[in-house]
Amino acid sequence: MQGGYNMMVVVKPDNPNVVFVGGTNLYRSTSGFTNSTATSWIGGYKYWGASATTFNIQTYDNHHPDVHNLVFDPTNPNRAICATDGGMHITDNIMGTATETLPVNWNMITGYQTAQYYHVSIQHREAATQLNNFIGGMQDNGCYFRNNSNDHIAAGSGDGGAAAIGKFTNFNDYTLFVSSQLGSVARLTPGAATSIEPTGLTDNPGGGKGEFVTYFSLDNDNPENLYYANYNRLFRTTSATTVTSGSGWTELTGVASKLNPSNPGGNDIGIRAIRLSYGPYTSASTMYIGTTEGRVFRLNDPKNAAASTQPVEITPPVINTLITTARVNVGGIAVNPNNDNEIMVVYTNYQVTVSGNIQREFNIWVTGNAKAANPTWKLAEGNLTLPSIRSCAIVVRKDATGSEFTDYYVGTSVGLYSAISIQDSLTANRPIIWKREGGRLLNYAVITSLAYRPQDNLLLVGTHGNGMYYTNIPQPNFKPNVGTGINDPVRNDKNFIRFSYPTITSSDLQYQVGNMFEVKELVLQVYNLNGQLVLKKTSGYQNGAVNVSRLSKGTYILTITSSDNKQQFVKKFLKN
Repeated sequence: MQGGYNMMVVVKPDNPNVVFVGGTNLYRSTSGFTNSTATSWIGGYKYWGASATTFNIQTYDNHHPDVHNLVFDPTNPNRAICATDGGMHITDNIMGTATETLPVNWNMITGYQTAQYYHVSIQHREAATQLNNFIGGMQDNGCYFRNNSNDHIAAGSGDGGAAAIGKFTNFNDYTLFVSSQLGSVARLTPGAATSIEPTGLTDNPGGGKGEFVTYFSLDNDNPENLYYANYNRLFRTTSATTVTSGSGWTELTGVASKLNPSNPGGNDIGIRAIRLSYGPYTSASTMYIGTTEGRVFRLNDPKNAAASTQPVEITPPVINTLITTARVNVGGIAVNPNNDNEIMVVYTNYQVTVSGNIQREFNIWVTGNAKAANPTWKLAEGNLTLPSIRSCAIVVRKDATGSEFTDYYVGTSVGLYSAISIQDSLTANRPIIWKREGGRLLNYAVITSLAYRPQDNLLLVGTHGNGMYYTNIPQPNFKPNVGTGINDPVRNDKNFIRFSYPTITSSDLQYQVGNMFEVKELVLQVYNLNGQLVLKKTSGYQNGAVNVSRLSKGTYILTITSSDNKQQFVKKFLKN
């Protein structure tokens, strides 16, 4: 038993001496449990037999641990359906005695969608065509990977938590990151699973490390950067493909000392949301953090920040007032992919009571100047005052005329909702109208997690109890790092890059540097005319070439940018 979470007692309809007890496992007694000799282990985890000396943790064939219900066919008392954390299972002979370790033969009832996702994630490819490779962590069903061919592969066990795709080319070339309950994180590569969670973590009082649902955040556009949360503590690695538990982690001690100054190593505050700037990493990239205390923080340049650097608190003032007497929880943070000054923060509480008064209107906040010392926050709940808000996303688009606009999505306890151009509506004092998305497909499912890939406007939806869904939202408009706060670079200064040639090529674009030898590194990128990055490489400050032979015929734009973003060379060329 687990504190009443999974607990059932059922009597067989045609024989009161046959009693079934379900908890972590399912047991059958033919003597009403008056003795132990008439008891059989018939589901849940696998039973290895009375003489076994080793007990590997595996599930009973076609069954699953954590048993919630057992019902009988009214026309056949030997035929039964069992409900577990793994779904629905059916047997034609609940009294089976096939073998000592597998007495009852079960079959899964397929097509009954019950997966409960805590977190979902999408692969971001830096260049070339984006692929619909997804991964997610589920309650008591581990992590599952879904590739572009719609193959679903188990990638972890236990209670899955955060999960991410570093890369996936094929099943011979991939890097996946998966987690299980109470702090465990593993990196999966072909033929290997390496535990990589940091050492020295804060214990969970009930066992294990950290909160029950393990949480980390991979920078999808810069997948060597991974951040691991342990209550209010945060650990960073900039070498996710090689980090181990004992090497490659840095604890960002300034985070814990800011989030929980009176108890930085404690377990009373947890990090529940981490959101990063989109696009290639620059020194102006930003991390936003949300906690179980309701506070919101900004950490500038998280990849390079000194370990002791404290993040800046930017919690909405109304929330700061609420949490003096109530506890609220950040459900999610969304960052505008083109302007990381704009963020949205959502809270999971249905309501709070303050000074005897019930308050419900505090769950959705937006700001357009999140990088300011004191951002200006605006309440954007509109007509969504009753549900709990669990997740959010900001989607950048353009219409048929090329005009830019922004969609806002929130995942709630009663479905997925969207609104258009919230900032414009708030400025004009127009009401915010949220409309339900997904129709009968999503229905009113609890939307626990949203993942967004702006390169092709793919929105991935993770539900608690109804599986995973995705959609491509029309007219993507991804222009990363527009709002990072970096001054525009000086363009086409011949002292930086003298020239590039030829203008028409089928293979190489040559370039020649100038005399700015203080430049340490060049970032070379090629975009198509839709603004999509199709090729990227880095080089030292020296003459060189970019091979474009694999690109399709058409017109492209070459940019060569200094690593400090102060200088940039831009040229249009034709690939024939």
